[in-house]
Amino acid sequence: MYRSFLSLFLAIISMSFISPDAHARLALSEFRLFFDNKTKTNSLVIRNTENTPLQYTIQVIHMDMTEEGTLVEVDNTQAMPFSAKKLLRYSPRRGIIEGNSRQAVRFSIRKPANLAAGEYRAVLKITGSAAKSSGANGLSMNSKLAYNIPVIVRHGKLSATSTIKNPQLIMQNSRPAIQLWQQLSGERSLYGDFVLRNENNDEIGRVNGIAVYPPLARRKVYIPMTQDSRGKVTIEYQERAKYGGNIEITETMTID
Repeated sequence: MYRSFLSLFLAIISMSFISPDAHARLALSEFRLFFDNKTKTNSLVIRNTENTPLQYTIQVIHMDMTEEGTLVEVDNTQAMPFSAKKLLRYSPRRGIIEGNSRQAVRFSIRKPANLAAGEYRAVLKITGSAAKSSGANGLSMNSKLAYNIPVIVRHGKLSATSTIKNPQLIMQNSRPAIQLWQQLSGERSLYGDFVLRNENNDEIGRVNGIAVYPPLARRKVYIPMTQDSRGKVTIEYQERAKYGGNIEITETMTID
């Protein structure tokens, strides 16, 4: 079986070692779950796009982000004062989805009265196996897959600021790109999109769904360029309002 490593937190989410066959079988309606002071429920739909059954399980894990933007799973037994795991309720947690069918998974947040203000985070790990009938033996499993869905729970009045530092032209996979550091200060994470524009205001590069999670103070970002450009280049950043963001940044650089 051929396997490839796919990453989602550009955004929006990472996938881990998904075979092309398994990937084609499963589709999700959401790749990020967000709860704020007004939102206490949410849902996502798991859809089986093939004719054979698909078995799935859902669990809550924790992941930390490196400065390179890589998500690394951490031991759940470690002390994590801002874990969303203790706040999150969801159902069903496992099941089998028949071919060309779907399953809704519903989530709710229960906050204790003495909950400290802050951003609580976790990762929803959805794992599944394409299941096929094997006669009297029931189901046999193949094509393992896993999706990692960030869960963000914000409580209280939180703020954040962000700046762009040290943008520079680099070659990435034999193509030009802008490398920069996105800096974060505050009590919450960031999630937004970067756009590059030339002197004519034409879009010449874009990367979507870039997240920065505390306690990181900065994260490296790569923006692939769709064409070579010289002179003034404008870097635009826009947080996504859907996920509680309101930060906008504009920075310029000159490419000789």
